Amino acid sequence: MVCPADKPDTLFYQRAVYITSYVWNGAVCEYKGDIGGAGWGTFKISQFKPQAVLMWETDEKTPFYFNDASSFPDEGISGRHGKGATIALFSGGTERIRVAAWYNNNGEFAGASGQRGNQIPKQLLPNRAWCNPSKLYGTENF
Repeated sequence: MVCPADKPDTLFYQRAVYITSYVWNGAVCEYKGDIGGAGWGTFKISQFKPQAVLMWETDEKTPFYFNDASSFPDEGISGRHGKGATIALFSGGTERIRVAAWYNNNGEFAGASGQRGNQIPKQLLPNRAWCNPSKLYGTENF
């Protein structure tokens, strides 16, 4: 699952994961990282809204984001395809969004980079990106 536009360069070889250009939303493992780790749970797909974000092409300019196959939503979305990116939804569909919309604090997606959803008003959470079913607001912050 490597995007044809994801060409190996010096940043590419700094990644821990080479087999994919995409990451799954860490909500599927409660943003806990290691599968099977302490307190790690499982969810039924019906616990996620159909329009919630399952997967996206992550930011190739930050090799750390390729440390495993899941991420927090604010850990980057790729801008390699211009001003837009394609996301995969829990419904099985896809959608093209503006990269700027991903980082906007309007409550629909990730919010500001590195803020773990803290800049998004609580009344707008959970949202399409921050959608951990085990947390009232979909994030680890509230």
